[in-house]
Amino acid sequence: MKEELQGSEYLHIDETGHKNQGKRGWSWVITNKALKLLKVTESRGKKVLKSLLPEYDGIVVSDRYAVYNYFNRENRQICWAHLARDFERFAHSKNVEVSKIGQALKSLSNKVFVVDKAKKQNLIDNLRFYRLMRKIRKRVKHFLRKMTRVVNSTQASRMAAKSMSSNSRMS
Repeated sequence: MKEELQGSEYLHIDETGHKNQGKRGWSWVITNKALKLLKVTESRGKKVLKSLLPEYDGIVVSDRYAVYNYFNRENRQICWAHLARDFERFAHSKNVEVSKIGQALKSLSNKVFVVDKAKKQNLIDNLRFYRLMRKIRKRVKHFLRKMTRVVNSTQASRMAAKSMSSNSRMS
């Protein structure tokens, strides 16, 4: 199974903590369309990825947890569900400028899911899908850059900068 995952074009990877007999443990999930691997371990560190995917060079969809920097930056894609959650938080910020940018990002994030659904339902072809996603990606990057320049929004600015730098793939 590990060999099949190693040869996959893309993988979704996530980890979550749990308690096992009072001790902290971690459950790692690595999936693609056909396979799902669950690894229960005591570590949340890079050594888990090294043992499961020693030479993986496909696309990795994950959150921003630093351990995923193990993979080439060009092959990383931040999970849209995580981005959408961040954009939702920004939209509800007390900082008016952060809130405005957050609302724009939230709207663009919703469009990602709408376009994806249209593609899955064969309502649009591949070319239209890629053109729409490229347009959305460009707008998202514009607003993330804008967010990095907002005064008195350290957390939002940092997240925006991190999303841009660790994520060359947004669609």
